[in-house]
Amino acid sequence: MSNAKVIKDMPHGDYLKAEGISNSLLSRMKPTPANCKEHMDNPSEATPDMLFGRYLHSLVLEPETVADTYAIKPECDRRTKVGKAIYAEFIEKSEGKPIVTLEQVEAGTAMQSRLNQSNAATTILEGCEREVSVFWQDGTGAAMKCRFDAIGKGLIVDYKTCADASPAGFPKSIATFGYHRQAALYTDGYEAAFGERPKGFVFIAQEKKAPYLTACYVLDGDSYSIGYDEYRRLLVQFLDCQADGVWSGYPDQVEEVSLPNWYS
Repeated sequence: MSNAKVIKDMPHGDYLKAEGISNSLLSRMKPTPANCKEHMDNPSEATPDMLFGRYLHSLVLEPETVADTYAIKPECDRRTKVGKAIYAEFIEKSEGKPIVTLEQVEAGTAMQSRLNQSNAATTILEGCEREVSVFWQDGTGAAMKCRFDAIGKGLIVDYKTCADASPAGFPKSIATFGYHRQAALYTDGYEAAFGERPKGFVFIAQEKKAPYLTACYVLDGDSYSIGYDEYRRLLVQFLDCQADGVWSGYPDQVEEVSLPNWYS
């Protein structure tokens, strides 16, 4: 019997606060364990880009929730008495909701419209359940978690924004941000939740600048295997650090270094 818990209507903020080792947390181990420990002890505030990313995810995946979830910042000159009053009233009525600007709304709407013109993306997303959170106990005994952008027809679907969604450009994003590790961890989460491996993990990649081009990709087998090995290695390292309380940084010794290969 599965030990996983599947939650379909969990607010994003509640998911972030919930116990569990996620791909994003394991990614913090990549520089050094000390970086991960610092993040856990002193989590950083969401940047404007991160907030826009969350807004965009809502707009693309759950458009019906946007009006109740986000507040749109009014255009007013806050240096004036009238502007200050308008903004103060807006803050009071926004009730702590994340704030997006009119410029971000326009960009997000344009990106949503462009994505909806993609036959591949719309076909993949059709009939999918959106923003599904899963919590499970790993074979190591670790409490794990993941949040699917969309699942359906046996597929895991993940929406990513990027600078370059071309077949040559998007793999650079996969490597830089560890999306191959995410695919592997999410596959384990899917199996824990539903008792079978997914048929595939699909990336919907969309560029962040006009004309907001969109493309869909799946990882090849070798890339997935590399991601799985990295995710398992980082998980074991994380659990070891957690057990012995030692979160190491760079080597504590004098080492020889060389000029980078590109220098001549």
